[in-house]
Amino acid sequence: MAVMAGRVAELLFGISVPNRLSLHSRKHVSVSERAKCAVSAVSLGDSSRTSFRRPRTTRSSPASPQRCLGRTRATSAGAGGIPSRDEELLLKKKAADLAPHLSGSSIFLVGMSRTDKSTVGKHLSQALGYYFFDSMELVETAAGDAMREMIEEELLNAETEVLMQLSPMVRLVVATGEGAVVRPRNWGYLRTGVTVWIDLPLDHLIQRIAQSGPPPELLEDTRKMLRERAEYYANADVTVSIGELAAKKNIDDLGSLTAPMVALHVLEEIDRVLKKT
Repeated sequence: MAVMAGRVAELLFGISVPNRLSLHSRKHVSVSERAKCAVSAVSLGDSSRTSFRRPRTTRSSPASPQRCLGRTRATSAGAGGIPSRDEELLLKKKAADLAPHLSGSSIFLVGMSRTDKSTVGKHLSQALGYYFFDSMELVETAAGDAMREMIEEELLNAETEVLMQLSPMVRLVVATGEGAVVRPRNWGYLRTGVTVWIDLPLDHLIQRIAQSGPPPELLEDTRKMLRERAEYYANADVTVSIGELAAKKNIDDLGSLTAPMVALHVLEEIDRVLKKT
């Protein structure tokens, strides 16, 4: 892990992502008191549901544009639909309205694979002027060819290292691996920002996986995995239901939802949670 930590640090070195000016002990706070960080949660491994915290921002230059390390996935979000100019403008307007209330808080997207966390995350980062990272792409880049030999436990350890190194930073959108939520320690890092569950209906998720012609046991494993992990995902500060979004827009085919539509809904749900506290 020391080697992995060094490689991740090298990847992040030189990127002008602002850090918090100070760190405070974790306590339960309302959304309107987001200035506290989750440092004690990192050591305690507390995975309970708590409000996300707004970190202090630095006096550095304005938020940097989207930046992504590792290979880029050329997939559309939700998402067979082609984003319209109006959708992009609505997303940017909502981001501009919400940004002062976020005060630089990072956004961590959680959920199963094939739910387009990375694609949605890139649109969020562009709209907010945040950096974007995919935690598993960072693992892949840091591990190189050795990743093919890594077992699941080693991959989880590597992602924990990535999240630890990203957690002191602000103004990030981070797409996490599907297994990040099962480790209590990881929640300490995730709680330094806003956690958002991209909740894609199981049937639609299975349809996406089935398109690649996997063996039947893989589909059943996916069903079992989502049932087991749903309770972890539900600990997120915000749940974005893709099924509810499609119903709200009277869209029958979830694949017609575009990335800006989903990203806008993420910001709307974050705003709703802020206003409730």
